[in-house]
Amino acid sequence: MTDNLPLRSKLVAYRNMQNEMVLVHKKTQMMLQLNKMGAYIWEQLDGKKTFNDIIVMIKNSFEVDENEDIEKDVTDFIKSLEENQMIDYVRV
Repeated sequence: MTDNLPLRSKLVAYRNMQNEMVLVHKKTQMMLQLNKMGAYIWEQLDGKKTFNDIIVMIKNSFEVDENEDIEKDVTDFIKSLEENQMIDYVRV
């Protein structure tokens, strides 16, 4: 992952709905539904936390199977957000 800090795009509207979060890109109209962990990651994308900070927070906040590759899962998720223009980056 980049050394830059991930930040929620201002072009994305989002809302918590029961046990999931819905993101909608205001220009492309792309919609994503996030589960509890995805919503947690989204909330951490404040332009202040590093990728590694987010990994540590997930490991401390969720019961994670030791065989689960959290780094890969988070990397794939953030790449998906980036590909869908849902996040920006703050240069460090």
